Amino acid sequence: MSYLKKILFLSLSLSILFYGCSEGNDSQKEAAEVARKEPKSLISSKELKTLLLEEPNVVLIDVRKPASYSTGHLPKALNIWRPQIQDTVGYEYGGMMASRSQLEELFSGLGIRFGDFLVMYDAKGQVDAARLWWILYCYGYTNMTLLDGGIQGWNRISGELSTSPMKLNSVTKFTFGDSENLEFYSGKDQVLASLNSNKKIVDCRSTAEYSGEQLKKGAYRAGRIPRAIHADYMNCIEVGGERDCEFKSVKELEKMYLQKGITSEDSIIIYCHSGVRSAHSVFVLTQILGFQKVKNYDGSWVEWSYYKELPIETDTVAIIN
Repeated sequence: MSYLKKILFLSLSLSILFYGCSEGNDSQKEAAEVARKEPKSLISSKELKTLLLEEPNVVLIDVRKPASYSTGHLPKALNIWRPQIQDTVGYEYGGMMASRSQLEELFSGLGIRFGDFLVMYDAKGQVDAARLWWILYCYGYTNMTLLDGGIQGWNRISGELSTSPMKLNSVTKFTFGDSENLEFYSGKDQVLASLNSNKKIVDCRSTAEYSGEQLKKGAYRAGRIPRAIHADYMNCIEVGGERDCEFKSVKELEKMYLQKGITSEDSIIIYCHSGVRSAHSVFVLTQILGFQKVKNYDGSWVEWSYYKELPIETDTVAIIN
């Protein structure tokens, strides 16, 4: 049995154990935590090292700026950066998710085939990798995972690095399946309709952005969406130490969100500046914690602030940055 099949089988077995038992001891609770960190959604550097030795159809994607990629990346990793996965037409503001055809053209040019197992990473706690994961998920692609700890985690196990640019052997004809999956997607109208509902709106930007003190480039007004709960995405990531840039434990993540009044029973819409950090929070809530009713507002604050008729809240005078 190949390594990929083994870890998927282990994930399924642990999931059955978790959901099939109404009561359990400490070992069952530990198994439940492992099951919620499904290997197909999240993989460690050690697991990846083994996987690369056994599976030929693994495609590594480095989601960093080209300048960072050129200084050292995982061997044979392709490079994709934010502008390549943003829509290039149709909006007066930036940051919207790339169209289906735009991504198909990009992946075809990189030599990626539909069905390839994608492993995505960055150097910022998987925030940019999560944005690509979320976009692909919206177009129905699920055969992918994030590298926990990113390139920092790879370096901690003394993983090999390369400075040579990588392109697969030939151009392919990459096409998504017939159906989209908008389970984790929200547009502006959905957010507006939720203002007078029981849905929880979560702002995962910094405190300065949330309060209105900081106005980042690309936005048109400072402040936040009314009723938004502040839950900075950085609180989901280890900073420094032996687990730098890895996701925090399930127990820590659950505690953090519970302190904010956010539970798995809630219907949640998350936003940030342009849908990148909020994609990261969606990954945490759905893929690690197992929440079912979570959506990422694609346009986020850039789009919301563009429309002057949309309501905002603010605490202070903005400093443009």
